[in-house]
Amino acid sequence: GLGKIRALRHLRDFLYGMIKPEKPRVLDFKDFRLFVDPSTAGGVVQELLLDDVHEPAETNCLRAILREGMNVLDVGANIGYDTVLAATLVGKSGRVFAFEPETTNFQMLRRNIELNNLVNVTLVNKACSDRNEIKKLYLDGDNSGGHHFYETGDGSEPLTVETASIDAYFGDQPPRLDLVKMDIQGYEPFALRGMEKTLRANPQAALVTEFHPAMIGASGGSPVEFIHQIRELGFDIRPLLGWPAGEVTNDPSALIALCGEGDFINLYC
Repeated sequence: GLGKIRALRHLRDFLYGMIKPEKPRVLDFKDFRLFVDPSTAGGVVQELLLDDVHEPAETNCLRAILREGMNVLDVGANIGYDTVLAATLVGKSGRVFAFEPETTNFQMLRRNIELNNLVNVTLVNKACSDRNEIKKLYLDGDNSGGHHFYETGDGSEPLTVETASIDAYFGDQPPRLDLVKMDIQGYEPFALRGMEKTLRANPQAALVTEFHPAMIGASGGSPVEFIHQIRELGFDIRPLLGWPAGEVTNDPSALIALCGEGDFINLYC
C-alpha cells in the first residue's frame, strides 16, 4: 500500500545518502551522455545515480515511438535527460523544443546539449502556461524537478520566471509535432490550454504527461477537467505504468484511483 511505497522512498533516500558522489560527473548511457551535479537537490539526478535510468516506462516509450526526422516538444526539460534522449533519437533531420524555467536546471540543460554536440535543439528559458506573463516559481529544496507554481507556506524564496503559451510562441504556423512531453508539477492543465491550437494542427502528435491530481488541485486546476481537456483534443488515454502502455482508460475516476493518495502516474495519449 501507500505506506510501503513511502517506506521504500525513505530507504532509497538513505541509500542515496550513502553512495552519493561528492563531485559532478558525466554519466554514460546507451547513446548519449549526461553531466550531473550531485550537490543539487535530488529527483532526476538521484534516480540516475541509483538506477541508471529516469522513469523507465517513459524512457522506453520515447525509444519505441521516436524516429529520425520527428519533432518533439519537451515541457519541463529539467537538466535534459528526455531532451537529449529525444534529440538523439530524432537525429539532425528532427528537432526538439525544450522549455525549462529554473535557472540552475536550464544551465545544466544547456551544458548537456553542448556535451552531446546536439544542433537540433531549441532551448527556451521559460515555463509553459496558457498565457505570456511573469510568475513566481516556488523552488523545491529536495527535488530539482519539483519546482512548482503553488505556495506551500514553507518560507522558500520564489524565483520570478517568464511563462509562454505554446500557441503564442509558435504563432500562426506551428511546426509539425510528433510528441509532446509534459512534466511540470501540476501545471499541465494550464500548459495544455495554451497549446490547443498547436495540437489541433498536429493530429498525429502523441502526448506523454504526468498526472498528479493533488498537485493539479494545488496549482488551481481540476484533475477531472484535465482528463476532459485531453479527451476534447481527440486523445485516448492509457496509463503509462510500463511499456507498452496499459489499456485505454478515459474515465477520470479510474485514473485518479490509479494514482493513490498524493501520488502520480504518467499518461500516454
